[in-house]
Amino acid sequence: MAYIIDARLERGAPSLTLIDAVTGEEHFHWRRDGMSGGERAWEDLFKRLVLLSCADRMGMVPRAKLPLFGNECVECTACVDREIFPAA
Repeated sequence: MAYIIDARLERGAPSLTLIDAVTGEEHFHWRRDGMSGGERAWEDLFKRLVLLSCADRMGMVPRAKLPLFGNECVECTACVDREIFPAA
């Protein structure tokens, strides 16, 4: 998935928005208010960007909007041998 990155500095507060380049839908917004949070705010931004990247690589971002999202594992046996772990 391609993103448009809207990064800006407003009155000393940095903000970042990631927008889907195809649909124009906002997927992520972050803003650091003034000097609050210090290094912790930057660590949080980095963590959230890494998680979004992982979700994007797994195809979870578009799938999360589907009505049956989260039920894939109920029927799938790709990760689990049903003989070892029978369904409950």
